Parts: sequence; C-alpha cells; structure tokens
Amino acid sequence: MRAAAAALLSTLALGCAGQWHTTRADRPLTRGELGIHPLTVDPGPEPLRREVIRVLVEKGFRVVDHPPYHGDLELRFEVTGAHVLAELRSDGFFVDQAETDLTDPAQAAAALVESLAVSDGLAFYMRYGGVPQQLMINVR
Repeated sequence: MRAAAAALLSTLALGCAGQWHTTRADRPLTRGELGIHPLTVDPGPEPLRREVIRVLVEKGFRVVDHPPYHGDLELRFEVTGAHVLAELRSDGFFVDQAETDLTDPAQAAAALVESLAVSDGLAFYMRYGGVPQQLMINVR
C-alpha cells in the first residue's frame, strides 16, 4: 500500500512539472540596475551571439569577456532546430530564461534580451544579490 501511494505521489509530482515561463517583473530593472553584475555570454551560434552581446550592451548590461566569477551572471544558449533558449545562471543556479524562434538573428537577439531584461527572476537576483538558493547558502 505504501509503495503504491509513493508511486502515485511521484507520478503526480512529475506530471505537475511544466515548462518554465518567464514572468515580467512588477518593477522592471532600470538601465543602471541591469549593469550591477558582470555578465559572461557563453559561446553560441554566430551571428546570434554577436547580436545578443550588442543588444545586451545597448540595454545597459555589463558584458565581460572572461569566465564568470563568483556571483556573476552567465548566459548560455541551447539551440534546437530553429528554436533558441537563452538561460541566465549565477554560480550554477538558475536565474531566468527566455526563448524564441531563430529565424532572424537580430530579431531573436532583441526578443531574448528584452524578455530577460524585464524578467522577475533577474530583478530579484539584481536587487537582492542572488537567487534564493544562493542567499540561503551565503547565510550559513
């Protein structure tokens, strides 16, 4: 009986897990706030990576050309066919993500950066100095 209940609960838990959707912040970050933490853009498909860096700098992000240090942001790309996912992480912890179709690199870059710049996850990270998991580790 216990095994059946455990199997049912784990099946329900797996079924409840859905795809992550970025939420717009009630109070999006200002241009000055976007540049608080350095951001490393990992290698990705060209010319998308180049366009993303250009749009990030225009928005006010402080893009650096070195591996991320402790507490810095890192932007990773995952391309599947004509779809691109851009994921922001800090010290291995998920901050937020954005996704779009990869038909035109300039349009895709603009859509990804705009979505991340106004996201609730990034706003929390910038204003509180990390994601909740990082903050719990640093308190100990």
